Amino acid sequence: MSEERSVLCVGKNGRKDWRGDLERKWCFPQKGHVCLALCGELDLAAGEVKLTNEGAQLLFLEPASVSMTELKTRNFDYDLCVKHFNADTPVADEFLLKIAVQKLDNNDGMVLRFSAHHSLCDINSFYLLVADFCSQVRDKKFKFPAEEVICCKRLQYMNSSGEEPVFPHPEVEIVAPEKVQKFMPDLFADLMANPRKAEVLSISAEKLKILRKEVHAMKRISDSEEVACIPSTNDCIVSILYRAFTRSEQLVNPDPERKLTMQLAVNTRFRRTPQVARTFFGNGSLTVELYLTWKEVESQNAYETAVHVRRLITGFGEKYIQSCLNKMDQDKSCMFSSLFHPKFTTTNWNTFFDWYNDANLGQGTPEKLGTYSRFLDRICLVLPGKEEGSLELIVGGKPEIMNNALDDHLIRKFFKFRNNSANI
Repeated sequence: MSEERSVLCVGKNGRKDWRGDLERKWCFPQKGHVCLALCGELDLAAGEVKLTNEGAQLLFLEPASVSMTELKTRNFDYDLCVKHFNADTPVADEFLLKIAVQKLDNNDGMVLRFSAHHSLCDINSFYLLVADFCSQVRDKKFKFPAEEVICCKRLQYMNSSGEEPVFPHPEVEIVAPEKVQKFMPDLFADLMANPRKAEVLSISAEKLKILRKEVHAMKRISDSEEVACIPSTNDCIVSILYRAFTRSEQLVNPDPERKLTMQLAVNTRFRRTPQVARTFFGNGSLTVELYLTWKEVESQNAYETAVHVRRLITGFGEKYIQSCLNKMDQDKSCMFSSLFHPKFTTTNWNTFFDWYNDANLGQGTPEKLGTYSRFLDRICLVLPGKEEGSLELIVGGKPEIMNNALDDHLIRKFFKFRNNSANI
């Protein structure tokens, strides 16, 4: 392993700033340890992550008491997977990247679990990491040529320009340090005391086309949008889910004037000028947020809400992103405001269309790819389905909110339910 050291500086604003280079190298010593030449020690008080180059921690867990046969028979029931493969232990020690290996009962399969701290990478980079690992195991080479991967170096494009922000950025809030310090302990205590409910929704490629067509059919004659504001299929899905959760929130906690934030994670790589390669390794994500009261949501249809989403995303370009970075550079205690207010978050991982093929370890594509957490709260993760063009949505929240939200007629019309909530 290289003896180089580097520092990932979080900076005064809480954002990450890559400094220096490290080797991008997987090592397979005889004792069975697997190391990626990228890891570090997290020190939020000092505002930095020291990259140690000591690699990932490889954990060999006790065999699970569930077999692949049972998992497949129960269609990878979410609660069953959470029970056996939950990965909610914080990755916040000297190993910011962990790989856990666990055999299944009857020795009829195994589970590989990857955990990475967000200070190292976003989901785009997480995909690069997993694909690289699997390619090394399978073919003894990187998935992506070395010259294509900008590894362990944060580019200037994610730095402040030193100028004042030109947009208001309500998604960014200055938070007192003591509030930030209390946030995670209070959140975890609440989540453990009040377990959330999760459901997996699936939709075929054909149903996705019908869903988009039906939402677009809600467009009123008086509506006129530019071509750039015509909602995508993902916008339509986000609109349906956001409206369902907003309606449910109103039923459980009536307040027509309260706003429920819709937070959408955005990969900035493709929205900068010039664009940044998909193979940039780091955290290049920001959020776009929509603020509507229940009264405003009720006055719209799903198409009109989807147009709101599309307008926000269309405006999320070079000028807005740089302004956001400049805003975040103004104060160390800067956080996304929606962390401290009711929100519904959607993040789309479907762009990794070749995830299943790239996770092939040499014995064919995996039986199942997913994420399993006890702590999903008002969140939807959009993942690629196993069939071409299909999607899986992992949706989580408080049981009373989930029960009402999933009873939405459009959700029930287009999505299949994997878990017991199908019988609500």
